[in-house]
Amino acid sequence: SNGADALQQFNKQRPDLVILDISLPSKNGIELLKELLELKPDVLIYMFTNYPYPHFKSACLKSGAKEFFDKSSDFEALIAKIENQAKQFKISNNIKNMSRILVVDDSSSMRKMVIASLRIIPGTSFSEASNGLEAIEKLSLQHFDAIMLDMNMPDMNGMEVLHFIRNQYLYRQIPVIVLTTRSDEQLKTSATEAGATLYLNKPFDPRILAQKVSTILKDQPHD
Repeated sequence: SNGADALQQFNKQRPDLVILDISLPSKNGIELLKELLELKPDVLIYMFTNYPYPHFKSACLKSGAKEFFDKSSDFEALIAKIENQAKQFKISNNIKNMSRILVVDDSSSMRKMVIASLRIIPGTSFSEASNGLEAIEKLSLQHFDAIMLDMNMPDMNGMEVLHFIRNQYLYRQIPVIVLTTRSDEQLKTSATEAGATLYLNKPFDPRILAQKVSTILKDQPHD
């Protein structure tokens, strides 16, 4: 119903298609259109508005909208377009092949940075955990295809989480990518021996991180 709610839902759901009004509280639709495309450049956005004026249409299409519909006359055309697009998306197949990644780090900004780096991998969705205990709780509720794991965390550190994962039948096959500021060889050896799939240091190169995680995900079956 407003720009802030739209952004929150967009980041949570990562939709393939958005139907967007121009007139919204707190943020107009054209501004929101640009923000959504920055977050997910391949999303399709259909503008659906009571303001079907040429200058609005031109501004929306130039800003990246795929289609522009008039609420007073184009409702049926919008429905037909959505139905046709849904067939092309093959939605059920996309969901089946979605790679789910759990990002575990006590730093909110670092979690956002990791997610931003990995979003270029097609068909990925993300969950976040701010500490080891929360990570274990998330694991009990949902299957994940990979885990990005920090080492230094409150309550339960990364090594404890790694040992827990590798000692549980349901989780032991999940790739665990350790991402930490600690570069000492002893910890790296311990993590590798405990079952870490990959050990990387912060700060990291986003492109290299995405490449390595993408390679790991290609070998994983999806539910």
